[in-house]
Amino acid sequence: MNKNICNECGTENEQDYKYCKNCGTPLFEKEESKASPKSDFQSNDYIKAQRFGNKYFLYDCVEEFDGVPREDVALFVGRKEYEILPKFCKMEVSDSKVSWCWPASVLGLFLGPIGAALWFFYRKMYKPAVILSIVGTVIIILTSFFTATANPEIFDKAADSFKNGDYIGALTTLEEFLESDNTETPASKFADFIESITGLGTSIICGLYGYYIYKKHCIKKINAFKSSVKDSRYYNLGLISLGGVSGGMLFVGIIILITVSEIPLVMSLLYSFLK
Repeated sequence: MNKNICNECGTENEQDYKYCKNCGTPLFEKEESKASPKSDFQSNDYIKAQRFGNKYFLYDCVEEFDGVPREDVALFVGRKEYEILPKFCKMEVSDSKVSWCWPASVLGLFLGPIGAALWFFYRKMYKPAVILSIVGTVIIILTSFFTATANPEIFDKAADSFKNGDYIGALTTLEEFLESDNTETPASKFADFIESITGLGTSIICGLYGYYIYKKHCIKKINAFKSSVKDSRYYNLGLISLGGVSGGMLFVGIIILITVSEIPLVMSLLYSFLK
């Protein structure tokens, strides 16, 4: 009896096997591939299945997400769809809202809510990105009230120099403050604790639900586009343009992060001017 040889690991499989019994790679008979050529999407899917192995069991089983064909979602996701769609499939099969999102989790852990917002900006999910940016800004403003009281004499000196027109002296004083290691006070330590807790909470929440939010975003945008598109010939091109990623919005998120990170310094100077 002829055997189907797995192209990935070389294991012999029975003819009626659709997947390799050793590594899970999809098996295609030569006769089938000759008789019915595969579409570009199917061929691309097969190549990726060969590369990424067992996780494509689920990828191959799920044909649609909430009524939207898998092919449409793949076009909309664009870059990294071979990594993201299996997570969508897993959530669909298990009826779960959880699938760990490493990019949002890591950014949230080290950079807080605004850091996690970078991934959402990059994936064109502007509503959650703006919400995270606002939350991060509010947290930084609140903690700035604590850091504004750390080493007030330094800021008093900088404020006095600024009032007297000695701008270089004010900047020099601030540089010394930023480079010094003796800036820890109980208030500033408490502010650091709040920021750490916020970063950890953001990392866990965005890590657990980041891909679920993205999945819902894809379905909503595709359905809205499908109902509004007038010429079906441009449907696929429209999905690619509407979805994908945005390096420009990622840059906007980075600018927001850099700008907001300077709030504690500004708040400290205002505290010295107004007290």
